[in-house]
Amino acid sequence: TESACAWIWPAQRSLDLVHEVEGLEVLTAALASGKGVVGITSHLGNWEVLNHFYCNQCKPIIFYRPPKLKAVDDLLRKQRVQLGNRVAASTKEGILSIIKEVRKGGQVGIPADPEPAESAGLFVPFLGTQALTSKFVPNMLAGGKAVGVFLHALRLPDGSGYRVILEAAPEAMYSTDTATSVAAMSAVVERYVRAYPDQYMWSMKRFKKRPAGEARWY
Repeated sequence: TESACAWIWPAQRSLDLVHEVEGLEVLTAALASGKGVVGITSHLGNWEVLNHFYCNQCKPIIFYRPPKLKAVDDLLRKQRVQLGNRVAASTKEGILSIIKEVRKGGQVGIPADPEPAESAGLFVPFLGTQALTSKFVPNMLAGGKAVGVFLHALRLPDGSGYRVILEAAPEAMYSTDTATSVAAMSAVVERYVRAYPDQYMWSMKRFKKRPAGEARWY
C-alpha cells in the first residue's frame, strides 16, 4: 500500500520522506569512476521512494517488469520518470537499452530479486534454500566493466519516513565466474531481508521455480 501511494505522489513528496541517508559517498564515487553504474535493489522497503531518490542523484534508466494492466503500466511509467530519467521494460528491447546505457558509461537501476526465466538465471542459495536468480546484473559487472551499488529505502521505526542505505557491490560480484557473482548478489539481498523481514514483499513468490526434481512450492 505504501508503494502504491507513491505511485500518485509528486516526486518531491517522496524525496521529503527520506530523512536519513547512509553511504551516499559510495554512489558519488561510482558516478565519478567514468564507468557505467548499476544501481541494484530488491523488493524491500519502498522502492518507489527509492526510485525518486536515485533519480535525483543521476538520470538512470530504471528497469522494471510491466504490470499486465496497461492503465497501471501507464501510471507507473509516468510516475517513475518525473525527474527526467527513463524506464525500460523487461523485454528484449528493454534489456538491450540497459546494456547499451551501461556500456556507454551511463546509469541504470535494476531489482535483483524478481525470478527470471530459467535460461536467464542460476539456482543459488537464498534464505536457506535454492532460488532462481538473475544473471543480468552480474554479467554487466563481470571483470569490472561497470560499478555496482546496492540501494534500499527502508522505513524508519517510528514510521515518519525512510532511511536510504547505499553500499558497494562486494568484490565477488565482479567475478567472471557467473555462479560466484550471482551467489554473491543473492547473499547481499538475503542479508537485507534477514535484517528487515517485515519490509520484504513476500507475496512476490520468490521461490516459484524449483531445481530439477524438486516439488513446486506454490
